[in-house]
Amino acid sequence: MQYKDFFDSLIICDSHLHLSDCAAYSLPLLDSEKYYCLSCAHSESEFIIQDDIIKEKTDFISAFGIHPQNPVIKNLDFLEKLIVEKKINCIGEAGFDFFTQELKENEELQKLAFESQLELAVKYSMPMIIHGRKCNDRFFFYAKQLSKLPAVMFHSYMGTFNEAQSLLNKGINCFFTFGKPLLNGNKKAIECTCKLDSRHLLLETDAPFQVLKGEEYTKPSDIFKVYEKAFEIRGIAFEDKEKAARFTEQLYSNFLQFQGKL
Repeated sequence: MQYKDFFDSLIICDSHLHLSDCAAYSLPLLDSEKYYCLSCAHSESEFIIQDDIIKEKTDFISAFGIHPQNPVIKNLDFLEKLIVEKKINCIGEAGFDFFTQELKENEELQKLAFESQLELAVKYSMPMIIHGRKCNDRFFFYAKQLSKLPAVMFHSYMGTFNEAQSLLNKGINCFFTFGKPLLNGNKKAIECTCKLDSRHLLLETDAPFQVLKGEEYTKPSDIFKVYEKAFEIRGIAFEDKEKAARFTEQLYSNFLQFQGKL
């Protein structure tokens, strides 16, 4: 695979995946000192598996949140415990998902889960990972609270470029992350990846989820495909190692800034 050889000397950051689910599928992680990732868990059992993996990987980042597709409110106590004990670096993923009628009917519970997590993020000054489908307008309503956070990551962002700019103009320290929709020809994701200032970009796999047609799951190694596509969209040629290095170093800097390490 040409992209694997190309990226061997470059820093690679997967800003969003699920280590516990990858473990369930026995998906191997990348074995490189220049590979960094952020993993989200959404139940106590998932977090235990995630935590065991991350203990052996000092450059892996841990998050826990109440997912809008399964808003288990009782997990709020567990989330705050993890924050207080400094066992997670950020909250998420949290947000809204109105992709199906069933999910739309769960709107009030989603709202309670999101607002409760946002309150904790403000209280403890924690970065937050946002999940949003068919609900982009909602985040403008919460712009004032989101602007109080050290950083906000819009995971697999599906809004328009103009909406992304508007969120930035609201004073939110936003990072927008993109994954396999780039490979699927998603026009909004491609436009954002092309036009957004690189200081607000991140890339992801969402492994083992967000599969393409004919795939059983997304592998952590698919981050190379996402990077390759982002390079194409940004007009970075394989031959231009200097330009490639600058771009990947910027993404790494963004990854650190989201965590508050820069």
